[in-house]
Amino acid sequence: MTDRTDTIPLGMDHLTVSGMLPTDFIDLAAEANLQSVSLWSELRDNPFGAAHWSLIDDAALRRSVRERLAVTGIDLALGEAWLLQPDVDASGCIPTVEAFADLGCRAINMVSAEKDRSREMEQARKVAEIVTGAGMTVAWEYGSRCQADVRGVLDDIRQMRGAGLSVQLLIDPMHFTRRGQRAEELVGVEPELIGYFQICDVPLIGTGKYMEEALHRRLPPGDGELPLHDIVRVLPEGVIYSMEIPQVARAHAGESHLELVIEAAEKCRRVIATARPPHE
Repeated sequence: MTDRTDTIPLGMDHLTVSGMLPTDFIDLAAEANLQSVSLWSELRDNPFGAAHWSLIDDAALRRSVRERLAVTGIDLALGEAWLLQPDVDASGCIPTVEAFADLGCRAINMVSAEKDRSREMEQARKVAEIVTGAGMTVAWEYGSRCQADVRGVLDDIRQMRGAGLSVQLLIDPMHFTRRGQRAEELVGVEPELIGYFQICDVPLIGTGKYMEEALHRRLPPGDGELPLHDIVRVLPEGVIYSMEIPQVARAHAGESHLELVIEAAEKCRRVIATARPPHE
């Protein structure tokens, strides 16, 4: 049987090489035979000592990003990220949304650290109104600090979509599984509600600080303990698979970003191929 894994569409989230200049990151994705990327709006986490950059403030950098996307054929699938948090109004996302709309981005990632459940929904709806108005979709990431379980977030998404807003669920299997959610929670969910899967692996029980692990110490599929096959098996057709696999220690030890990305991409595609075999 012909190995079909190389033909499985796969993207790479910016956290995989956190801080890399967006144009270089796009070129890295193309060299590794990937089809899409997510990009941060500006330099935040910076484990490799990159010089400061900002897609929000630097129009010339946005022009360069548009050029690299066009030349490589890489799709900008996700703009990252807007964080819902106490005492911060969602209108603050407007510069980020405008920058990614200028780049022809598909969706804007939204993560919640809001502690009040009613305000979480209110602010999420406000972000969705701004993002939908700009012609994009909110990818609501089910994160480690979200106030609701995944069914609650899906209910919120249903309500917003019923009001004409463009919102889908983004699943990060680290956060999803560590929060006690199971693949069964996604069975029977309307296909249009789930749009993006950040494929990665970690142990079921982490060590050290949670966010340090999330930002710097993820693993390729099969090197950890997440039930990736179970989750991938129940995802709807059309979901964007994008690896989010920062391996900072290995890179600092001398392995090239390209080598790490190619190895991780092969393992990601193999999980997808085995969990979702082609119809006979």
